[in-house]
Amino acid sequence: MLLGAKRNNLLKLVAIAIVVACLLAIPLSGCQSTPSGQIEVRVIVTQDNSTLIPDKLVKLDDGSTAMDALQRVATVETKYGGGFVEAINGVRSQYLGTNKDWFYYVNEVSPNVGAAAYILHDGDVVHWDFHEW
Repeated sequence: MLLGAKRNNLLKLVAIAIVVACLLAIPLSGCQSTPSGQIEVRVIVTQDNSTLIPDKLVKLDDGSTAMDALQRVATVETKYGGGFVEAINGVRSQYLGTNKDWFYYVNEVSPNVGAAAYILHDGDVVHWDFHEW
């Protein structure tokens, strides 16, 4: 009976060692793509669906907005307290003759709030396009 108890204790010890080794291996395995408190998003800027600025992956703090992401990859001019994009890298909104403006999409969907209010999540794709409306 004493031999059985020693064997059970040894099995428990091995099981605990395996669990501890796995827990220690998780941070070293590269499974965590961004540091805690940060997200990574892809930002695309186009004009009439042609590339204006190459795709860029950016790391941002949790709680960052679509406007924050854009400002990390481009020179942005805003209006109305920063809630409206007037120009990206010198390409300006146009209202005389041809009405063209900047529109943004997150994961191919047009949000129902302005870019300064849209909170991004890890893995989001933010696409800005300058086109007619």
